[in-house]
Amino acid sequence: MEQSIILDTIINKKVIPALEKSFKENLVSVIIYGSVARNNYRKEYSDINLLILLNKNNPEAVIDFGRTASGIIKKHRLTPLIMTEKEFTASADVFPMEYSDIKDSYILLKGDDPVQKLMLTDKNLRHQSESSLRGIINQTRQYITALKGSRRFLTIALKKMSGSIESVLRGSLRLKKEETGNLSRKDIIEKTAEVYSLDKEAGLRLIDAEKGSIFEDTAAGLSFLTSLTEKIDKMDF
Repeated sequence: MEQSIILDTIINKKVIPALEKSFKENLVSVIIYGSVARNNYRKEYSDINLLILLNKNNPEAVIDFGRTASGIIKKHRLTPLIMTEKEFTASADVFPMEYSDIKDSYILLKGDDPVQKLMLTDKNLRHQSESSLRGIINQTRQYITALKGSRRFLTIALKKMSGSIESVLRGSLRLKKEETGNLSRKDIIEKTAEVYSLDKEAGLRLIDAEKGSIFEDTAAGLSFLTSLTEKIDKMDF
């Protein structure tokens, strides 16, 4: 589905009116980021990522939006990130990887642009990249243990983690001052292998593992992520 169709038929006609109805004057900004902003959205597996910023915290309005817009959220796989503008700018040191993704490709749909106010540092990005990588590695090992060799359930688990893996690889590339822009998942893996001197074929087998290929693909993918983690751990900012 093309970016313009998503913006016109889903966001502007359905989502924005629902947000305005629930949050009223408390709504500060609405931003779309992720695959739609990068214009590589795929209906089969992509979410529509929205950053929704408020002036003040209002749990009742959040509940109202969740209730009244539940059909839209489920049908179009919306992933709303709702917080106050102050919370967003103040948490740049905690979520540098996610915020770098937003800053890299986003579309301001309504209100003020808070993204340019973000203060992102390589030191914080390195810490979160390493933490996320170690979390992914440990979680994958837990899945392999718990699923007792079931290829089907391991595939489902890896598919759920694919977005997290892509995000952390993008963060790893930014640590090397590489542009991630509209790179596909395959491009990101190949670029990561190049700049960190890793086994490209092992990295590409992550994609095969997500498609339900042989277990050796998962092992090779884990080896790729482990080697990347070791290299990032040695970086000093």
